[in-house]
Formats: sequence, C-alpha cells, structure tokens
Amino acid sequence: MEAEGISFVTFHGETPDADRDDIISAFIHDPEIRVFLATDAASEGKNLQHGAHHLIHLDVPWNPNRYAQRNGRIDRYGQDRAPNIWVLVAADRKRGEGRPEYRALEVVIEKLHTIRR
Repeated sequence: MEAEGISFVTFHGETPDADRDDIISAFIHDPEIRVFLATDAASEGKNLQHGAHHLIHLDVPWNPNRYAQRNGRIDRYGQDRAPNIWVLVAADRKRGEGRPEYRALEVVIEKLHTIRR
C-alpha cells in the first residue's frame, strides 16, 4: 500500500500496549491514514466507529461470535454511517466452486441465521 501512497497503521498481538491507544487515535484523527490493518488483537474493546465504516474480513473464522466481535468495532453506538462489512474469499459463487474458505463462510452464515431465528 505504501507504493500506492496509501497511509496505514497496523495493530496485532505484538503491538506494544503503550502504543495501542496512539495507533487507534492516529487512525481516527489523521485524515491521511486511510487503512487500519489488524488481527483479532483489535477485535475486542477497541472503538473504531468514529474512524471507519468499512470492514473487510481476510480470513474466515468458524465461530460466529468472532464476527460479532470484529464487526462490533465499527458497528456500534456513535457510528454515523451504516457499516459496510465484507468477507474476502476466493470462490466462484455462480458456479458454486471455491476454496475451503468459501464453504467455511457458508457454514458460519448458516450458524448466524440460526442464531438470529
């Protein structure tokens, strides 16, 4: 992303505790920083709703609660836009073909529908 001139911050399990709040603050308040790359280290207890309304999952966890935790960072009280949430998987939905991640996503979606009912 740097080669394209897109500024970003990273947040992961090895991010020092002393830096975590500063990273989130920079993402929310610095208009130049457009991307927040994070592992699940940022999925609990972090408020990103004032800095983001787009979320792209790059992996497919089997547990629907993991999605709720991740989505909840931007889909929460104080969000001024409807969140847009995507899951990026390699698949050809029209032909019903894809990698195992696509089937994993289908299973999680079925679980989410069951929970809602």
